[in-house]
Amino acid sequence: MYSPQPPPPDGKHSWPQPVTTTQQIPPPPPTQLPPSVPRQAFGTGGTQALRTWLRIPTERPIVTRVLLAILVIIYIPALLAPNIYDWMMTWGSNEKSFVYEGQWWRLITATFLHAPLPIIIHIVFNGYALYTIGVELEAFVGKRRFVAIYAVSGLAGSVASFAFLPLNEPSLGASGAIFGVVGALGVYYALNRRLFHRLGTVQLWTIIVVVALSVGMGFLQLNFFNGIIVDNSAHVGGLIAGAAMGFVLCPRYQLGDWYNPLVRNIVNINKGVLTWLAATLVGLIVVAIFVDLWLLLRAGILALG
Repeated sequence: MYSPQPPPPDGKHSWPQPVTTTQQIPPPPPTQLPPSVPRQAFGTGGTQALRTWLRIPTERPIVTRVLLAILVIIYIPALLAPNIYDWMMTWGSNEKSFVYEGQWWRLITATFLHAPLPIIIHIVFNGYALYTIGVELEAFVGKRRFVAIYAVSGLAGSVASFAFLPLNEPSLGASGAIFGVVGALGVYYALNRRLFHRLGTVQLWTIIVVVALSVGMGFLQLNFFNGIIVDNSAHVGGLIAGAAMGFVLCPRYQLGDWYNPLVRNIVNINKGVLTWLAATLVGLIVVAIFVDLWLLLRAGILALG
């Protein structure tokens, strides 16, 4: 038994009551993920940290394969019926004198023709480059933008050939359009190099080195395969146009929401009508350059030869 509690000393106030404690309920867990996850493979003190994986929106490349198939189909007569292919080259190659007379379609048809036998390596190189680089660019930019980049680059390469090649020196091949695809892919990695970090930088410098070597060989005007000369003007013209088209059409990424705790979505902010208006402007500039050159030649201000 416990003895009864004695009265307080003053007889008026009660004894102080013991302080009671209640169990505290922990705060609820956060409803959203943190804004970022460390990129580094190892944190401070040697502890392993989590990587951030980027979920880049891509499309299945189809146009590149269709273009490659078209180039191969057009080249079949060169293997089976050389006379037919000679006729195709006569009416389709980019020859300055004929374009001067008004056969403007040659600026387009020449991009689908390649050197006949025994220079089959011409279409082999171009086809390989188109497939390896075109598939990557089309996956990133999408079908419509890839078609726009390829078409404007090919036209720009033909215009450059018309401007700089000697008279009666035909030009043909898809290399102008392919160099445009290379230029656009380089711009893509340059625009997003901060997001891709080391991978983007390595890809960008790889493209720069490949372009420098290819253009440098063209400037040397080396004769390959029985006197065939590299049309460097088409390469440079397509490269410049492709880089310009890539600057206005290539995706520009921002970090989006989290797909899961380790993967973050990437959002393309380069959308809208203004993007296509800028691309149309680049194409119109290429057309305007050709028209100006043609008018200057017709007026005798520039020499045709």
